[in-house]
Amino acid sequence: MHRHPHCPGVGAVSKVNCLNFTLQADCGDEVYLRTFDEALKKVEPQSGQPFL
Repeated sequence: MHRHPHCPGVGAVSKVNCLNFTLQADCGDEVYLRTFDEALKKVEPQSGQPFL
């Protein structure tokens, strides 16, 4: 997860070993936490390991 536009050139396409979730600087806590939850749901099945 990164804040747009501070990481130019990233976040456009997710790859097998890298999932990108671009957030606006003023997205707020609710959007940040929902995006973080979405990221964990995508990463955990790929890793085969549970997150604590």
